[in-house]
Formats: sequence, structure tokens, C-alpha cells
Amino acid sequence: MDTIKMLLAATTALLLGAFAWNWYNQRGEIKNAPANELARIRLQLEEIKREELNLNAEKRLREMGVGSSTSNNVSQPTQPSPSAVEEKEAKLREIEARNKALQDELDMKLKESEVKKQEDVLLEVKDLEKTDKELRRARQIKEALLMAKVSEYVNNPNTGSFVTIQLVMPEHVQVDTVLAVRRKDGIAGNIKVREIIGKEGIADVLPGIGPFSPEAGDELIVPPAF
Repeated sequence: MDTIKMLLAATTALLLGAFAWNWYNQRGEIKNAPANELARIRLQLEEIKREELNLNAEKRLREMGVGSSTSNNVSQPTQPSPSAVEEKEAKLREIEARNKALQDELDMKLKESEVKKQEDVLLEVKDLEKTDKELRRARQIKEALLMAKVSEYVNNPNTGSFVTIQLVMPEHVQVDTVLAVRRKDGIAGNIKVREIIGKEGIADVLPGIGPFSPEAGDELIVPPAF
């Protein structure tokens, strides 16, 4: 058996093992690929890539008329038949196609694994929120859509205090709309829109629990319902 046949035999065994696992997974007996299975696929891919490199090197040598066997440390020129070369090239294309399919399968499993982790975290957070209202409120504040941003806060004894704002979603902001100043996952204070001109507006600071001064760049959202 020459080098090419040995390489093809080894590669075929690797591919059969990989596709056997894929078939088992498609039967629905494994819903999420565990870490050791993903590692095994990666190892198979690495081995297949090494075999591809060896096969490509052997192919280039044969195209150059150099044989893989030696006698007395002297390379013996060979001249493979056109049909043999075509057969080996077809096998190489088949290996490359299967390699790509296995890589696509690995990518899909990695994405499924990452989505599963995110879903598990979300479920844990929701379970905690059932008994922790502050945690639920913090999440709602963090996920609330950005309505506008503070451009400037003016506090002048002669003209009074007011806030100029830049509207981000003007279709959701009207005169008398109350907006909350979001800082991280909390509410620093509230303002009430007094006037709108185009995509800009003027608002008044509403009294709160303690002293509060809007700052340029503050994000404005619709305050949570509770």
C-alpha cells in the first residue's frame, strides 16, 4: 500500500468517526454538545487538516515526477497515469468537502452552546426577579429604550432653571412627557418636557427625594411603571 492509500485510509476512518457522532446527535439523543464532544470534533478537524497537507504534498511531488519511495537514499522518478492522478484529486476534493461540512457542524454546535448558556443565565435572572423587585427594576431600566439625551442644564437665578434636550425618538416624546435620567442601572431623577422644537426640547426638573442636577450627556428614558 503506497503513501496516498495509507493517508486516504486514515482520513476515511477519521471522517467515519466524525460523521457517526453527527448522525447520533441528529437522532436527538444529545441536545447540547458538551465540552468534551466539541473538543473531540476539533481534534478530528486538526487530524484531517494534517492529512490534507500530506496528501497535497504527495500530489505536488507526483506532479513534479518525484516518487515517494527511495532506494539507496536516491529519489526514483515516477510517472503516474492520468487516471490515477484524477482519482487522487477527486479523493482530495471529497476530503476538503467533508472537512468543510465538519467545520460548519462545529461552528453550529459552538453557537448552540453559547445560546444555551445565555438562556440559562436569563432564566436564573428571571427566577431571582420573582422575589427581588429591585433586581427586576434595574433590568428594566438598563433595557429601556433611549428617548433623548440631555444637551445642557441651565440654572440661572434670573431666567430660572431648565434642561435642553436632544430627541432620539421624537415620535415617542411629547409636551408633558416625563422622562427619567438613567445612570448605569438606576434613576437619578425625572424631568418633564415643556416645549419641543424639531428634534430639540426644553424640560423642567421635577422635585425628587434629594437634590438632583442633570448633566450633559445624561440618557433619558421612560421611567419604569414600578
